[in-house]
Amino acid sequence: MEFHPHPKFVDELSAFIKRHGQTQTTVNETLKHIHQSLLTHFDRTKVFPQKRLGPAKGFGVHEVYFYKLILPECPQLVRTQHPKSYFYKKGGLISMLCCDSHIEDYKNSKLIETAKVRLSEMLDLLLELPEEGDLL
Repeated sequence: MEFHPHPKFVDELSAFIKRHGQTQTTVNETLKHIHQSLLTHFDRTKVFPQKRLGPAKGFGVHEVYFYKLILPECPQLVRTQHPKSYFYKKGGLISMLCCDSHIEDYKNSKLIETAKVRLSEMLDLLLELPEEGDLL
């Protein structure tokens, strides 16, 4: 399964980890953990309950999900303080779009709007990738 996070998602996640995580953890390690978790969920067994990972509404024909991350890099946080994220999935492709946390006082409606904007940006970006089957 291909994993193409939006560059701003990487920035958001990096900033969150720097503020709330262990200093020795890199954003790349966290991205690998997220990728592996989603790979396990979609390719093998549905490991997350629908309250934690489920289809998002309001994205039209696009397959977008919310995913309430639990970052092992931030062990001092309680479950509700970890970021909520949105990602696009199409066939063998996952693209993380955005994330934010209650600890940062996010509003879900704003996070959804951000996800819609970034979905459009990622769809444009993904069209430029070399073809490996019909991902879009």
